Amino acid sequence: MANSIYQKLALATAGTVLSLAVMETPSVKAAIITNDFTVNITDGDFKGNSYTGFFSYDDSNPSGYGDSPRLLPYFAPLDFNFNFLGTTYSQLNYGPAKISYPVPPYSYLTFSNPRLVTNPRVFYIPGGELTEVKFYLTDYNYLGIGSYFITFYPDYDFSFQFFNQFPQNTISSGSGTWQYKLREEPTSTSVPEPGTVFGLSMLGFGWLLRKKKASFQA
Repeated sequence: MANSIYQKLALATAGTVLSLAVMETPSVKAAIITNDFTVNITDGDFKGNSYTGFFSYDDSNPSGYGDSPRLLPYFAPLDFNFNFLGTTYSQLNYGPAKISYPVPPYSYLTFSNPRLVTNPRVFYIPGGELTEVKFYLTDYNYLGIGSYFITFYPDYDFSFQFFNQFPQNTISSGSGTWQYKLREEPTSTSVPEPGTVFGLSMLGFGWLLRKKKASFQA
């Protein structure tokens, strides 16, 4: 008799814990947001040509560059792809922002309403609409060696210059405009909180107790 009462009490407790865990700890959602862009060359070499690419960002990533979040309203794009003159450029072709940490960085995103987070470091995460987008692509280094500059300016201007490393004579150059557009609505992925996992564990515990009780009665 006492064993039966204990089993019922355990089942009731497990159900209560499960309900509280699921109700009080909602999932955290992160979205990868992608924008497609088009570059139109209006002056210089390749005038009249158009080129395309895309960039994306994670709306849960902290502000700043490098391994440590920074309390600056500048965000590193998650991904970048630009097909230009037979070459595909990516985030690996950004300028030396990750080395020198200029303010603002050479390549960055800003938002209209970044949200302040303390966890336990203090930083921002994206919020609101995109307000500024800049990309600076180059292989130029501190030794004075390089062969190109490609710049997407926040005011939607665009410029490029290709040159010989030694001597540094310009091979081709030009300028134009660029525009970006949201590809699609962001796709959210749910990340379960620890409390939810605990609640599911308690559900399994309750099921085992019910199975044991049924076996005992049989």
